[in-house]
Amino acid sequence: MFDEGLWAVDDNWRIIVNTRAFTEDGPEALRLGSYSGRHLQLDPAATMRPSPEYLRRHRQAQFSHHHGYR
Repeated sequence: MFDEGLWAVDDNWRIIVNTRAFTEDGPEALRLGSYSGRHLQLDPAATMRPSPEYLRRHRQAQFSHHHGYR
């Protein structure tokens, strides 16, 4: 879903959902949209993390043509 531009991560490690790229149905708790605004949970002991620059480029590339993310 990340690679398809359905969601991304902002500079504060919060999840952004691209609501214009898809529609969803089902229990609210299981929908991708319910994750919007939540912090990405990373292991505090992890020595490797996604590059903020890569995450920024991903947002620009995937969301430049979709402005409906929340």
